[in-house]
Amino acid sequence: MTVDELEEYEAFYQLEPFGTPAEDDRWRLLYMLTHKAHFDQKNVDHSVWLDRDPEETARLRAQAEAALTVEDRIEMFFLAHGVVEADEDDPSV
Repeated sequence: MTVDELEEYEAFYQLEPFGTPAEDDRWRLLYMLTHKAHFDQKNVDHSVWLDRDPEETARLRAQAEAALTVEDRIEMFFLAHGVVEADEDDPSV
């Protein structure tokens, strides 16, 4: 390894000490393929095994689960403008 290559590696290590997210994705894919080939487990979430930021991922998942669907937003729009009336049997409204 030349001195230039070593300096470039040291500079990269200062920016990304644990590698890039692309390398993590590559390793996650390799792990999942290998694990699936050796173990036949269904409904196992392997995506959390190599999560760089589990708290941020949990926050994003909770935000996605709480998000309204397009149908809910359209219904709320028409309810707000009095075009349709609320369904008394529907507890979500």
